[in-house]
Amino acid sequence: MKRARGNGGARDKLRPEGILILGHQGSDPVIARELDLPVPSKGELLSVRVVPDDGISPSAKTFIADQYWRVASPGDPIVERRMYAGSSDPTTDRA
Repeated sequence: MKRARGNGGARDKLRPEGILILGHQGSDPVIARELDLPVPSKGELLSVRVVPDDGISPSAKTFIADQYWRVASPGDPIVERRMYAGSSDPTTDRA
């Protein structure tokens, strides 16, 4: 589990590519539900690549750090930008 956490773990390394690693704590289950993904149980992790969304499209979306995000499609480009500022965990920076 340490490798999946923030503070230099996979969450920090994959975040710039738009990949979230969701677990069973904090806002992670809420984000998973909002994106129509399976909700991780205790001890489970789920990774998903997300891209910005306009907030109007009918796709499932979640709101993180003043921005709507949706699950990326295979053809979506990698968006290299910060999903959330000032936090090591996207789920703590929800608006």
